[in-house]
Amino acid sequence: MVAGQRLTELLRIWIVDKSPRIVITPNLWSDPSAWGLLLADIVQHLGNAYEAAGHERSAVVARIKAAFDAEWSEPTSPATPM
Repeated sequence: MVAGQRLTELLRIWIVDKSPRIVITPNLWSDPSAWGLLLADIVQHLGNAYEAAGHERSAVVARIKAAFDAEWSEPTSPATPM
């Protein structure tokens, strides 16, 4: 971090009894598509982390995307506000 930079927490996730609890800063950007960019960046970082642990990066990213698409189509749990 560089002196004078402004930090804002975007997302906080806990696992409680094997289920995620998520707190977000929802109105951080005026254009909600910025969240799509952030989610894509997170997946790319996960691909890098798994690759560093010996996994094939493209297979990891494809698996994450497939799980995302499946969860989007048929959620396994509701997105209940905290």
